[in-house]
Amino acid sequence: MPKLTFTQTGETFDLAPGTSLLVFCQETQTPQTFGCTVGHCGACICRVTNGGENLNPPSEGELETLEQLESGEGARLGCQLEIQGDVTIAPA
Repeated sequence: MPKLTFTQTGETFDLAPGTSLLVFCQETQTPQTFGCTVGHCGACICRVTNGGENLNPPSEGELETLEQLESGEGARLGCQLEIQGDVTIAPA
């Protein structure tokens, strides 16, 4: 089972492979912030500090939003993430 760790709280959760970070956070009240939930506003930018290879690749739309916001290396939109393996996420 993949493990999701939030650096800001130190909490780690076991997830089923393919779990959406957005859905998981909405169901469990975890500390990730979301806005539009469709990858346009950038409110959910987070830093993947470990396990980026265990996430779905960013879509063209996600890459455009990240570029417009000049978000930097390791940044992803939390609302777009599907977790396939162990991942550590930090606030942006």
